[in-house]
This record gives sequence, structure tokens and C-alpha cells, in this order.
Amino acid sequence: MSVSWRRRTIAPLLGVVIIGAAAPVAGQQVSSAAGARNFVVTATVDTLYDSNVIRGTQLNPLNPQAHTDDFRVSPSLYAVYNRSTGRLALTANGLVGYDFFRYNKYLNSNRYSGGGSLTYHSGSRCQVAVTGNVSSRQDGIRDFGTPVLDPAGTPTDTAGTVIDNVEMASSYGGNFGCGTPTGRLTFGGGYTHSAVSNASALRKFGNSENDTYTGNIGIGILQPGQVSLNGSYSTIAYPNRGLGSLVNGIPPQLVNSGVATYRVGITVSRPIGNRLSGRIGASFLHADPSGGQAAYSSPAYTLGLTYTPTARLSATLSGSRDISPSANVGALYSVTDQVLADVRYTLGRSITLNANAGLVKENYKQGFAIPGEPARGADTTTTYGVGIGFHPRSLFDVNLNVSQSIRRSTPPIFNYRSTRVGLTLAVHI
Repeated sequence: MSVSWRRRTIAPLLGVVIIGAAAPVAGQQVSSAAGARNFVVTATVDTLYDSNVIRGTQLNPLNPQAHTDDFRVSPSLYAVYNRSTGRLALTANGLVGYDFFRYNKYLNSNRYSGGGSLTYHSGSRCQVAVTGNVSSRQDGIRDFGTPVLDPAGTPTDTAGTVIDNVEMASSYGGNFGCGTPTGRLTFGGGYTHSAVSNASALRKFGNSENDTYTGNIGIGILQPGQVSLNGSYSTIAYPNRGLGSLVNGIPPQLVNSGVATYRVGITVSRPIGNRLSGRIGASFLHADPSGGQAAYSSPAYTLGLTYTPTARLSATLSGSRDISPSANVGALYSVTDQVLADVRYTLGRSITLNANAGLVKENYKQGFAIPGEPARGADTTTTYGVGIGFHPRSLFDVNLNVSQSIRRSTPPIFNYRSTRVGLTLAVHI
């Protein structure tokens, strides 16, 4: 359940925050000599039930502290500030909160996030932006998959076991884009650095650093659509993936410590009539692991379609293939295929219905084994969900969502089934 109160500043110089009446996602602009500004504060309480937080089966050796199902209550305070002056636009946001678990109390943890962006518009054709974000939250329920042995040789973290682990993620980067007023020619590029750090010594092998460079050029030869040539170069590194830090008696050495990936392709985007629009892309994907290991190459794809037959009904379909960092210590990276579909229908003025389904397949590459660790081959996860939203007036909204996830893995010790129920109540004062 989520309860939200929206507040806005009336006197920024005094730093006074006063309750105001408005929608939670739309800010109030206050004119000043410096330009337009927008400040929104939202207080939220989320409640989530998960029938299988351990992400495992009853056959797994479970942590004695772990409870199979659990309720999580997460109060938080979130603030967003926007300001534009001349050609500059600034956005900043921050969140502080706490996660309370009903049964697995040792997972209780602070959580926070913060970030922002600064955008400079050069005339009407180009813009340059820099961004940065950081976040920290309990991530013990994520499945890292493999048993890890402590120096005494006793299994301390088993497949699907919940352990206390706070994960910190950070990123920064910049991008630019230019285009003619008619859209006949566009081009741009960008750079992003991201990093993941785990507090638990048992999860530090999942620490990763990623650098990505992108570029694209678009030509409007299918007006009102566009054909775009795009490419990217990315490196993935695991600074703590040393066998000596995982198993006693093995000299420290980096194993499967990194991979470089290249992608080049073409994307076509355009509307088809008044009801269907989207983009379809084909590309070539290549992975070059460090240490002289075998390279991997594959065709890849991107898909994004939106269909709006009536003002009340809309449907989206998306899909992609890409290379992702692997938190699994027994693999260097994974080739990820995913297809997602969502349908929404507005019933009258106050009720919204939605249904969604997804299929995600992870093929783990460059696998290796250490004592006590099973090899990880592939995962296929299917997710189904339905939801209903009730918003009779601007004062409050009620949303109920139910979903089920089923994972089938190789080996089957990583199989799991989970049902999640979330309730959101938003009150706008």
C-alpha cells in the first residue's frame, strides 16, 4: 500500500514547504527572474507480499534464518527539483527510506538514491547533457545462484538463499544530439560509466564496472519515419572476481575478469496509419572475453510496437537481444533475450485495467567451476500479471497488482515459482 502527499514550495528563499493540492506527478511552476522552477515532495509507504523471497525450491539447503514468504513495508520520502533558465535546464532528485521485512528481519535496511542532469540547448538543433545517479538498497533477495565456501569449507551461501546484502549502484555520463528542424538528418553519441558494489563479502564477486560508448546517425528517408545507423562499444569488468577470495587454499587470481562487446546495426522507426507506430532494428553482436578465451558473435534485434485502436485501449510489444553482466560467479556474461507485452483499457473515467506478460531467457557464457559450485547453463523466466487502478477523483488513487514468475533453469536447482501482490493507495492533499 502506498500513501502519497504532494508538497510544493511557496517561498523558495525561506525554504518553507507547504501542503498543496495537485497531482503527484505534475509539478507547479513558479515564475521568477531566474526562470521556471518546479519542486515536488512525495511521502510514500509501499507494501509488497512475495510468496517466495528465497527464489528457490523446497529441495534447496536453506539459510536457517530465511522465511520462504515475506511482507516488505517500505516508507520513503522523495523530492524532485526542476529549474530552467535560458538555455540551461537542471533536474535533481533524492530519496530516503527504509525497508522493513515481516519475517526476514535481518534484511531490514536503509535505502536512498539521488541524482540529476544538466542539459544545455545550443540553438534549436543541438543539445548536450550530463547525468549522474547513485542508489543503495537491500538486495539480499536477488538470486546470485551459486554456493560459496568460507575459509573453513562450510557452505555459507546456497542457491536461492536470502542473505543480508546492501547493494550500491552508481552511474555518470554525458550525451549529445543534433538534428535538422525537419528531421531529415540527426546524429548523436554518448558515454556512460556504471558500477555495482555489494556490502556482503559473500557477494563481492558480483561487483562490476561497465563503460559504454554509443553513436548514431539518422536519415529521414521514410518520412514521417526515419532510418538510423547505430553502434556501441562496451566493456564489463569484475574487480573482485578472484578465486583466492572465494575458496580457501587457492592462490588469488582473476578468472573471467572482463569482456568487451561491440554492436552495429540499423533501426527503422515510423508510424503506420493513425493507430500503429514503432521501431524494428537488426544488428550484429560480438563479445571478446579477456584472457584469450573464445569470442562470441550473434545476430541481434530490437523491437518496439504501440497499437492504439481506440482512445480507451492501447497495447505495446517490445523485444531485444543483448549482452549483460553476469552476477553469477560461474559465468562471465549472459546473452539475454526478452519479449514483453502489455495491454491497458480505460473503463469509464475512473477505472483502468491492465494485463502483461514477459519472457526472459538468459544464456550464460564462458562458464567455469570451482569446488562446491554447480555449473550454470541457462534460465528461462516467464511472468504474468494483471492489475486494476481506481481513481475516482484527484484526491486519491488505488492500484492493485498481482503477478506470478516461473523460472526454469539448467541445472533445475535454480528453479523457482513466486507470486507477488502489491497494493498502492495514493492520497493527494
